[in-house]
Amino acid sequence: MTVYDRFLDKVRYSDDLDGGGRLVAPIFERMLRGRKFKRCLEWGCGPAWIGLWLMENGICEELVASDINPKAIEMVALSAASTGLPVKGVVSDNFENVEGKFDLVVVSPPKYCNIQKNHKMGHLREDLRPSDVNWCIHREFYANIASHLTADAELWIAEVEPFSQEVELLGEIYDKRPNVPIIDFVNMMTDGGVRLEAIIPFPMGHLMMALFKVRLI
Repeated sequence: MTVYDRFLDKVRYSDDLDGGGRLVAPIFERMLRGRKFKRCLEWGCGPAWIGLWLMENGICEELVASDINPKAIEMVALSAASTGLPVKGVVSDNFENVEGKFDLVVVSPPKYCNIQKNHKMGHLREDLRPSDVNWCIHREFYANIASHLTADAELWIAEVEPFSQEVELLGEIYDKRPNVPIIDFVNMMTDGGVRLEAIIPFPMGHLMMALFKVRLI
């Protein structure tokens, strides 16, 4: 059993809260390894695998974990008790109840904007874990993020196939985007007062994922 596997045993979750954070948490940690941040926000945290793993590795001193789902925040409280890490859970629709500024924000958002209803997994179009119809959640996120960043803050966000208009799963088109997503995302960032500084691609199965590093303009 790896160190990460032992850590996962301490994180409380249920299957209905799993949006893939436990798969990408090691990627975030690898990118930030050896760095130190004072106050971290994991936005849309689910069980907060990403933020908790960063805390476990001493990358951030304090963690605020926010999610629209009260059940997710209940699990975060149980994990905080289990790990002994200083974590504050906040039930929040986007940034509605998030207060203050952060020098690190980590996000694994819903990654598909037009899940096809006729796909074998088309029912997930109504599920907030993978589905952000018309990028509405992304748009609101980028419109509000700047006011929650310190001057030298870093935002790290994971996306799926940001250079592809179509994403195929199980041999069928699963997500049919209106534009190449990176174009929409960069426009959202610019409108919100932040800029894309770097894109770090990494494969996950047959999908190409990417971490965006974003800063204030």
